[in-house]
Amino acid sequence: MAAPPRIHFVRHGQAFHNLSADLYHLPDPLLTPLGKRQCEELRNTFPHHASISIIISSPLTRCLQTSVLAFPATISLHPRPIVAQPLLQETSHLPCDTGTAFPLLLGGLPNLLGISAARVDLSHLTDHEWLDKRANGPHGTSGKSLEARAKSARQWLRMLRNKGHTDVAVVCHAGFLGWLTGTRRASWAVQKGKDQWENCEWRTYEFVSGDDKDAVLVEAAESRVRRGVCSEEEAAHEETEKSAARKSWKDLLKPKKGERDEDGGEGYGGEMESLNKAQHTTLMKNRDWVGGY
Repeated sequence: MAAPPRIHFVRHGQAFHNLSADLYHLPDPLLTPLGKRQCEELRNTFPHHASISIIISSPLTRCLQTSVLAFPATISLHPRPIVAQPLLQETSHLPCDTGTAFPLLLGGLPNLLGISAARVDLSHLTDHEWLDKRANGPHGTSGKSLEARAKSARQWLRMLRNKGHTDVAVVCHAGFLGWLTGTRRASWAVQKGKDQWENCEWRTYEFVSGDDKDAVLVEAAESRVRRGVCSEEEAAHEETEKSAARKSWKDLLKPKKGERDEDGGEGYGGEMESLNKAQHTTLMKNRDWVGGY
């Protein structure tokens, strides 16, 4: 089976509702002139254009605009380079975070994006369920709904390996990116330091494994170094520890039938006994990283 794709997450450029909370009533707002310039800057500085074979975008117009303006190389090389995926829409029920119905979006795409509507896969938008953002629905605003939608989105993205995609650009929203990546410990607007996503910021993530049920993602070391979260030395050390934890966790902590530990209970087997205290500490420290997000 092919390896899961590497995901380059991008927050959209500045849209008009980003100027002021007084503008949250705007329906599905477009990019501002500054937002378009941010997309141009991203286009000029993003180093992985040659490897991006598909762009997965929230169906909100600011994300579709960002997709076209920031990734022209992918647009020019592929006949249908953009997939509008409603699993990626923003978290709130406000007009600014609610998309445009399929018929209106289809008719407006040529003027909005400057490309034929036939070049955008809108097949996931043909029913109107994704526009229903009541709290507990599949696209709702409750924590339970958002967690489930983020999990479904990660699983869907991981399945892109079956179509041969190895590097994927995903254009999304700050709020939902927190749920997707497991960094939503606070609202994106009040997060401190490096967790907050700026307009047109991009980060690279990788799947922990090809088959875990939650499709857990972790930020790639090169991405964390680039944005100043850690040094190259720290990243290298962490990757070594995480690699060892991945490899060892299932093998070493799986009890072997018939073997007993010091307390008389079923033990972990001979391999576990060979671990020294420092190695065991490393495994335990990485336990949550291996199994959850």
